[in-house]
Amino acid sequence: MANYSMARQVDAAAGNTMSRRIYDVLKADIETGRLKPGARLVRKAVAGRLGVSTIPVIEAFYRLEIDGYVENLPLVGCRVRALTVEELDDDLMLREALECQAARLCAGRLSVEEGERLMRKARQVDRFIRADTPDATLGNQAHFEFHLEVGRLSGRRVFGELLKKVWFQRYMSLNSLKAMRFQSLPDGWHQILVRRLMKGDPDEAERAMREHVQFGRQDDRNALELYLRERVRPGLSR
Repeated sequence: MANYSMARQVDAAAGNTMSRRIYDVLKADIETGRLKPGARLVRKAVAGRLGVSTIPVIEAFYRLEIDGYVENLPLVGCRVRALTVEELDDDLMLREALECQAARLCAGRLSVEEGERLMRKARQVDRFIRADTPDATLGNQAHFEFHLEVGRLSGRRVFGELLKKVWFQRYMSLNSLKAMRFQSLPDGWHQILVRRLMKGDPDEAERAMREHVQFGRQDDRNALELYLRERVRPGLSR
């Protein structure tokens, strides 16, 4: 009996590990834009692609739904969570509230060493923004890590956890939809932000972050509206 119980525990652990790996693969595909908002996820197709059974795929779908990456709809099934203009506005407002407060706290406790580390991340992000690279994944990841670092430097874990959801579930997905910006970013855009944070003035830090977050907000709306219009053109799948 003991051996049978242990075997079941091993099987369960293996299943959890497999479903987690499938979750990570699909999550990365969604975050980088390889799987677009509204794209259907068929468990048999995913299982065939990854060479696994459908059981861990179903478990991975469930985890993705809990974390807000996918949705299950009647007569549609599982699909990547769709983006709407209203949800985009809500997420940008939430991001602004979170990052402005994180910036205030960060400015009040930022050490010289931490400021230098943050500046190195800012330089990396600004290089990616200016570079014509075929792989936007690296730039998106660096951009996310920079803003997450500001959340960490606030000294409050909650900012890092909440910013992960705001950035990856909506904002980073939107960035993967557009191949251009209508409004060019200023040179050294993230370095400018760090310099203002390093002044140590919470009010100045909040103003800097608010300007940073609000810049290009209309671009995001325009990009999403364009994407949604293209999806409903005759001949395109919905």
